[in-house]
Amino acid sequence: MPQKFPCSVCKFNVHSNSKAIQCDICNSWVHLKCTRLSNTEYSDLSNSTDTWFCLTCLSSIFPFNHLEDDTDFYFALYDFNSFPHTCFDQELLKTKCFNPFLEDINSRHLLLNPDIDPDTNIFKDTQNVLSNCVYLSSKEFNNIPVSSADSFSLFHTNIRSLKKNFNDFSEFLSSLNLSFSAFGISETWLDDATKDLYNIPGYSFLSNCRQNKLGGGVGMVSI
Repeated sequence: MPQKFPCSVCKFNVHSNSKAIQCDICNSWVHLKCTRLSNTEYSDLSNSTDTWFCLTCLSSIFPFNHLEDDTDFYFALYDFNSFPHTCFDQELLKTKCFNPFLEDINSRHLLLNPDIDPDTNIFKDTQNVLSNCVYLSSKEFNNIPVSSADSFSLFHTNIRSLKKNFNDFSEFLSSLNLSFSAFGISETWLDDATKDLYNIPGYSFLSNCRQNKLGGGVGMVSI
């Protein structure tokens, strides 16, 4: 008998020969007809490694994505019928949360706004954005006069396995004159059993591991 799973939207079975897509967060299956994907988008996703999130997970990631601006968000947080007018209203806030099954797709401002879509904007103005970006060796970096006492500094690396590259990464950091205020690590490839095994002296490490899948994972390290 073909393997089947319940569709997270219509609750009918998704068979192995059905057109369906799996959410990369909750791992639930959704019929193509129960998504808002076109056949072309579905085909493109099937032939790529891009992630896809179901509407239920989107509502938890972007609970206020239907709000248009900061003013809308401020009005969602506070009850202006009470005194003082800055009284936070938790019950009112619950009614403002995004429900993907009730909202009109055209009102989902953050998800559909091309002005803040990183895929279309990150390299939109490369001349100005990247004009001051240069590659430096650790020796060249150490020649820059920077005082950690009066500066806030950030560092990021896509480490592709903290376990494999931990020693090299630690040695690299120790070779720098500047102690960064904080740095982020992506693709840690850690899990709940290993996330506490890799700590850099002098820093606190907070890790968020990918669940039920290999790879992924992010971490934030701060003084």
